[in-house]
Amino acid sequence: MSRLRIRRRPVLYWALTGALALVTGIVVSSTVAAAREARAGYGTTRAVVVAAHDIAPGATIQAGDTRLESRPTAVIPSGALTEAPIAQVASAAILEGEPVVESRVAGHGMIPDGSIGIAVPIDQGTLTLAIGDRVEVLATFDPDSIDGNPTIVVAPLAIVVDVRDAAVTLSLPQADGERVAFALSTAAVTVGLLP
Repeated sequence: MSRLRIRRRPVLYWALTGALALVTGIVVSSTVAAAREARAGYGTTRAVVVAAHDIAPGATIQAGDTRLESRPTAVIPSGALTEAPIAQVASAAILEGEPVVESRVAGHGMIPDGSIGIAVPIDQGTLTLAIGDRVEVLATFDPDSIDGNPTIVVAPLAIVVDVRDAAVTLSLPQADGERVAFALSTAAVTVGLLP
């Protein structure tokens, strides 16, 4: 019945069609504007190296382990690589899809540039550690030779790069390495596992 009325009144038909087209145009225009605004918020994109699958600490990175992906520059971490680190070693776990950063790879070993490797003795059965674990190093000095708490953190973050029966080798910044070396010669040193 209403179709007949509209057909008998072409002016009404074209007016409704025009109104519908106008509303559709406004909705599409506002959606496109919102998309452009969202894109502008993320900025331009840049190709970075990401892990093609989970890469374990200590693994030598091969050709199929990484790929290039475009990511918004606003979410690219500092030190992200733009070329695949073929034949380099993962000094920490790299998860699938995660950008590969300089601090997570080392040239031909587990110690990245700017870091030092130090072996720290451990007692058997006290703490089970694995390559890639994040630890802190604590030193306990003779309470009679120090004011206040005799236990201090000498390295807030180190990465386990090797585990042996009597010692673990840690990768840590050079300055922290100097404090750990001093603590090893003057205090009881403890390695604590971090989350």
